[in-house]
Amino acid sequence: MKSAHFDGNENSSQCSASALCHCSVQPAFWVLDLMARYQVNQKLSVNLNIRNALDSSYFAGMRDFGRVQYTWGAPRSVTASVRYDF
Repeated sequence: MKSAHFDGNENSSQCSASALCHCSVQPAFWVLDLMARYQVNQKLSVNLNIRNALDSSYFAGMRDFGRVQYTWGAPRSVTASVRYDF
């Protein structure tokens, strides 16, 4: 029995500001994650995952410990896997 499965996930954020310094604001952003799975037969399937499919640049974290520090979000990544059930 051959079948295919597709799924998507989006993560979004509106403006966020540092708790101590309201001058650090990040504009709203979207991150799109995609997944596809193909069931070859009852025991074998193939998966493909794409994180940050649009390769958006964004700050995953902002904090202020006397100075504002930013952490970049992860860039696009692709993962493929094969699963065989015994």
